[in-house]
Amino acid sequence: MWIWEFEVPLHLPQDQRAWDARATHQVTGMVVVIEAITRLTDIQGSVRRITLKRRDDRNPRVILLLADTRANSAVRAEADDILSSAFPVGTRAALQALVAGRDPGADAIVVL
Repeated sequence: MWIWEFEVPLHLPQDQRAWDARATHQVTGMVVVIEAITRLTDIQGSVRRITLKRRDDRNPRVILLLADTRANSAVRAEADDILSSAFPVGTRAALQALVAGRDPGADAIVVL
């Protein structure tokens, strides 16, 4: 039901940045971009980079995909307020909405 594209450049000419993936739902037309991080180290820097990409790319719906590791869990626990502010929708709610082809309602964090 989803059409996937990988290493999707931003819509700005001459901009070298890209999203890790973009998914478009075939039925509803819902579009989400995915930024995947395997090892989360600098939360503020990561959120800042994603926020700027989002702003510069026509404000798409962003899914932050994080690897489910002990290291990432520890970092997330230390700065949960920053992450939950930038990505208010959690894994379960985001995945339920996406399976249904619906907008999660806000940017989301998905831990897999």
